[in-house]
Amino acid sequence: MENNIIELIALGPQIHWGLPISQDIFFTGVSTGAFLLAALVYGFGEKRLAPVARLSLIVALASLLAALLNLVADLHQPGRFYSLFFEMHATSPMTWGVFLLNGFLLLLLLQMFFVFRADFGRRAQKATPASQARNQKVCRILALIGLPLALLVHAYSGYILGVVKARPLWHSSLLPPIFLAAALVSGLAIMILLAGLLVRNREGKIPYPLLDRLGLLLAWSITTDLVLRLFWYTIGMAYSSGPAREAGALLFGTSFTSATILELGFGLVLPLTIISFPSLRRIRILFFAAALAAAIGVWVFRWQLVIGGQMLPKTGAGFYLYEPPFWGSTGVMHVIGNFAFWIFMLIVLTWVLPWRNEERADSATSQVQNDRAVTSQGA
Repeated sequence: MENNIIELIALGPQIHWGLPISQDIFFTGVSTGAFLLAALVYGFGEKRLAPVARLSLIVALASLLAALLNLVADLHQPGRFYSLFFEMHATSPMTWGVFLLNGFLLLLLLQMFFVFRADFGRRAQKATPASQARNQKVCRILALIGLPLALLVHAYSGYILGVVKARPLWHSSLLPPIFLAAALVSGLAIMILLAGLLVRNREGKIPYPLLDRLGLLLAWSITTDLVLRLFWYTIGMAYSSGPAREAGALLFGTSFTSATILELGFGLVLPLTIISFPSLRRIRILFFAAALAAAIGVWVFRWQLVIGGQMLPKTGAGFYLYEPPFWGSTGVMHVIGNFAFWIFMLIVLTWVLPWRNEERADSATSQVQNDRAVTSQGA
């Protein structure tokens, strides 16, 4: 039986939050995941990830800037974005987001300033051990402050959806932690792809022990995401109210191909399977394909949640149909242009900022190899 709703006469569009919001949530998650990777190095001294620490900061900044452009585009009157700073409501999660996003952007710029400033001009020649120690201390403090701030920046994205009672697919207290897990998956997957493309050791080779380390972190992130999804699908939908069960029917019925096969199967289960088995993970084409599939799966999840949540009517039965336009601020070209802007920012920042350090890559590789040797001797 056909259960799609086609309205011939309507007061307005049923999909109010379109592709820009999906893009915003995706890039905010990538920014959060990349910054958490850098925070492990600068805040907790994880030297094995040092080769990608600076690159992680660059990815975090480029992704955050790309995300903010989506918010401006979704306003439909971008020239009035300044009103967000003085027309505020203390109980509104969107108001909280204004301060969280701008605070995170400011902290990220400060973090990058103290990380990169020693490599520019005369400061690199005049730096004393004492000044280097002070600089490292400041970087550590900023990383520790930025860690909870980065978590809040992306958790609030799940919060603003979770508080909407009129949307059964959104109204769940599990959305903020699910968003954080998906942020780690997308951030780590993007970093694996960029590290394989850009990071090299002194011999000019890809530091595969470093990629294996990132792959294990990605596997744990996917596992956490799947566990949280299990709770969400069972408690939140199967054993909940009628509207929540309709949300489950949307995900596993009407949107079965995108929400189940593409997002869960191709985007989470398949990458987890490849990364979890060393014999498969050592096939590097499969490894990078798994990272790409994980990133695509997270994007589909953002799409399915934002758009799919609005396909459930507030009154009546069935589901709305939605096909995004090709042109316009809410169309497919907006997504393509936003990704192009992100790539452009990555090219500019990696060209201007001295993020490469072969010694860090060599030391991280040797550290991982030493750890493996100690583990094998103990076994």
